[in-house]
Amino acid sequence: AAAAGGTILIRSAALARIGGIECVRGALIDDVALAAAVKKGGRIWLGHSVLARSVRPYPSVGDIWRMITRTAFVQLRYSVALLGATTVGMALVWLVPPAAALFGHGLAFWCGLAAWAMASASYLPTLRRFGRSVLWAPFLPLIAAFYMAATIGSAVNHLRGRGVAWKGRAYQGTAG
Repeated sequence: AAAAGGTILIRSAALARIGGIECVRGALIDDVALAAAVKKGGRIWLGHSVLARSVRPYPSVGDIWRMITRTAFVQLRYSVALLGATTVGMALVWLVPPAAALFGHGLAFWCGLAAWAMASASYLPTLRRFGRSVLWAPFLPLIAAFYMAATIGSAVNHLRGRGVAWKGRAYQGTAG
């Protein structure tokens, strides 16, 4: 199941079928848990609206870091192997191309530059949709590096037994 729950619309019959909102009461990632419960007995549709507004502002980089570290290792099912594979994959996709473009020579330079340009171009529709400058596009690898670091931080927190606190509840276990 997938979800990105700033706003969730659900038919009352579907909610009743899964036992109401109580079925996700203890879930750390409640939107994904809700989507998984609904998906067991029906279909889900993921959409996006520019009319929805977040009531959970993330005004600082620290707030964004905490939001990622709260759930990233949970989404990897607390698997160090998945963390390693994800980190390597993200590095290959997002970090190697700009490194090759900035520090490579010959074919490495051109391949790195082409891959970085394509990644930047893939970000343009999102930037335009949210009214952001296209000048942000080449910096997507830095955003990916931040996300990678926060994901690793999420695993470190879990492995050190820190758990997370969310909605006034502390989570230590492995339930999503």
